[in-house]
Formats: sequence, structure tokens, C-alpha cells
Amino acid sequence: MDGFLLINKPRGPSSFRIVSRLRRILCIKKIGHAGTLDPLASGLLVIAIGNATRLIQYIPSEPKVYQFGIQFGKQTDTLDSEGCIVCQGGKIPLELQLRKVLENFVGEQMQKPPEFSALKIDGVRAYELARKGKKAPLQSRKINIYSIQLTEYNSQTAQANLEVCCSGGTYVRALARDIATSLDSCGYATFVYRKGSGIFDISSAIDIDNCDNVKKYIIPVRKVFGDYPSIEVSLDQNNLIANGRDIKISQSLLSESNMVFAYKNGMLLAVLRHKEDNIYHPSHVFFQSR
Repeated sequence: MDGFLLINKPRGPSSFRIVSRLRRILCIKKIGHAGTLDPLASGLLVIAIGNATRLIQYIPSEPKVYQFGIQFGKQTDTLDSEGCIVCQGGKIPLELQLRKVLENFVGEQMQKPPEFSALKIDGVRAYELARKGKKAPLQSRKINIYSIQLTEYNSQTAQANLEVCCSGGTYVRALARDIATSLDSCGYATFVYRKGSGIFDISSAIDIDNCDNVKKYIIPVRKVFGDYPSIEVSLDQNNLIANGRDIKISQSLLSESNMVFAYKNGMLLAVLRHKEDNIYHPSHVFFQSR
């Protein structure tokens, strides 16, 4: 049952809760997600099952694509619709002003994460400190906004809908805050919906409440990593890899790559890392084929 499952997460349950539910449905312990979504966020949640949990680090996780809304004129402590209002007032931007300021958000920049986030400060989640009224010493982090566009704006209600393509680690709630601040206003995210994550798209996701025969939706490992350099190993190479030994790979078989997926009888045997010349070392070994 090794592979990946795409879930269209509803607003409300946490990513951990979704994983726990799937663990019961599939009767398997080895299961996890590749990139969490806040409870109030919805959309694409990538689930790794079985040995695929050890491949999460190799999944192309960027870019992330989100749709989100901004309510101007108010800001909450959580930067979403569930928090307490901590700021009111400021300018309500004109549509032209909003479109213009969005141009300034494209590219690399530093972003301060929300105080209500899962980041750990000395082993304690930032949101736990925030709930106790304590200021978490959060450091700004580098993010990259590849594109951002306004899809709808209602100046009467001061609400905007946008779509952003960004790097991993970008907090959309913080982006909503910063856009409003740059317009001499305040604001929070009314909703956050993830459409895409790396090679995965929401169009292939299934609803957690309608996942009868969920096993048929599991995407095989080889399909996910089909564009990566790969080899079908010989019996001698299989034995070397199974014992953590280096193997030689003919350069004529591979393009220049630091990583190679090794298969035996069509099953993933290991992930190999380039060591030197044509020598590759097994960084993850999954099973020993005979």
C-alpha cells in the first residue's frame, strides 16, 4: 500500500485529524502528510502511506498555489476569521490601488510568521504562547512570491479574493496582513484554499467524507517519481544496496543527477545519492528483493 493519496481537506479539522482518520480507514500505522494546513484552511493535503512516508523529503513541494480572501478594515489576533479583532479602521483601498500594490509583493522578501502558528519556540508552539498572551519571538523568514493576482474585489464590503503562487513556508494569513498594511489599512484572511503543491493538483484530490474504496486512489511511488533518473538493479547491485554498500552506475544510463531511484522487479528498492564519479550510495533502503 505504499504511495500517495491526495485529499481535499475541508475547513475545520486539523491535518493531524485527517491523518488519524485515514489511519483507521486504511488500517495502517505508517501514514503522514507532506505539508500541513491550518484547521481553517482547506484544499489539497498530500498524504504519504507506508514506505512513501520516507519519501516525503524528495517530493517536489513547490510551488504552492493558494486562493485566499482579505477583509480590509479589520485585523484579528489569529489573522483569520476565527480570531478576536485587535485592530479596526484604516483606508479601504480602491481596486486600482490594490492591483498596483500587489506588484510590489512579487519576488523574494522577508515575512514575519503569524503569532498563532505551529512554529516552535524553545520547544513550545507559538500558538500556545499566543493563547497565554505571551509574545513569541518569531524571526522573519525569506519567502518567494512567484505571482499574485486579484481575482475579485468588492469595495462596498472591502473584501478581496486573490490567487498566489509562492514558495513553501509562506504564510498566506501573514501575506493578507502585509498587503493590508502596505495600503495603510489592516486586514485578515477570510479563507485560505490550497489548489496546488509541487506536482500535485487539487483536481486529483478526493473528499475525506466520500472515500469509499480509498485504496484505488493511492498513487504508486513510481508514478510520482517517474521523471526522476532511475535504474533497474541487477542481483549483485541489489545485494550491495541491501547491505548499505555503494554501487557503480554507468554514466551513459543517467543524466547528471545527484539522486537516483533504484528499482528491482518494478518495486522501489532504494534512493541513491551521488557520492563521486559514477559511485552512488544508498541513502534510503526500503526492502531487499531476491
